[in-house]
Amino acid sequence: MKKMLICVPSLITGGAEKSLYNFINHYKNKFEISLLVYSERNNHYGNIIKDIKIDYFIKKEWPFFFEKNIGRIFRILPAKLIYKIVKKTSIFKREIYDIEFSYLESISTKIIAGSDNKYSKKVAYIHCDFGTHWYSRKSYLNYFEEYKCYKKFDNILAVSSEQVQPFINRFPGMEVSVIPNIINEDEILLKAEEPLEVHNTPYFCAVGRLEEVKNYKLLIDAFYEFHKIYSNYNLMILGEGKLFEELNNYISELKADKYIYLVGFKENPYKYIKNSVGLIQSSHSESFSYVLAEAAILGIPSVSTITQGSKFMSKYFTIKEVEHNKEALIEGIKEIVDKKIDYVTFKLNEDIESKFNEIFNIE
Repeated sequence: MKKMLICVPSLITGGAEKSLYNFINHYKNKFEISLLVYSERNNHYGNIIKDIKIDYFIKKEWPFFFEKNIGRIFRILPAKLIYKIVKKTSIFKREIYDIEFSYLESISTKIIAGSDNKYSKKVAYIHCDFGTHWYSRKSYLNYFEEYKCYKKFDNILAVSSEQVQPFINRFPGMEVSVIPNIINEDEILLKAEEPLEVHNTPYFCAVGRLEEVKNYKLLIDAFYEFHKIYSNYNLMILGEGKLFEELNNYISELKADKYIYLVGFKENPYKYIKNSVGLIQSSHSESFSYVLAEAAILGIPSVSTITQGSKFMSKYFTIKEVEHNKEALIEGIKEIVDKKIDYVTFKLNEDIESKFNEIFNIE
């Protein structure tokens, strides 16, 4: 059995991390997988992933300022030295891998790019929008260092075709293949059947980390105005993050806390999506828009601000895509209420698996 090392920055409650969980479950019987994680902080999926070895460079008990200072140091260190430090201090230090896979951009890409294994196939998987949300540059001393690191990879993958051109615009001459994330449809359908606390009031649902990129203030402003006309609808926002207190205070200032709820992270968001009137996504940027696919699988209509992810998903099912402003989002929500949005089920996994198998030389 071939050996694969997967490297990621962390295992937080994000869509990309969820897709990694699905990828591991799908391929753990085809590869001997080791998972090397840069930081153990907010280690949600680390507690769920089973049957493979996991190790962390930064431990969860370490002070945050220590992690921050290491990040500053790693930014200026060359990739080869970082790989040596991170891998050689892990439980995988004596392992030799056939495939070394950076499943996310930023520090994990820099780590794998520094590999001293001349015989491994090196694969990088990009999930962000390198045009509007190029956050990975924070891990590198300068643009040229990140460019140099990507040149070390045998294959560069993107989760949607809309990501390819912005990436190539940043790093000319690169070849990028499109392979979407694996989606576990059976798990989504099964978990959606779990009982949900009784909600007598119809509600809309939003799911995602409480961070700037999700643009929840736009959603709150839009729903606040929408509720003035459609007062029998509520909004439930599922997720946790650094903006919880700020957003909660903002909802209170609007006196909207009787119909807009920050319900925190939910282990099973699918039952909330299934019982909702519709899903709303207000993000500045999304690469794959995992939650839009989950809503479609459950037969729930979606309205989304226009992102790379919404454009990609709209090829497989109907999404009401709107501009990034309050008025457009309100109109999109109204269309769900007026039942003007249909959905079409889709099948992605067969195509995804065949493309991964080709990259990894699986027959």
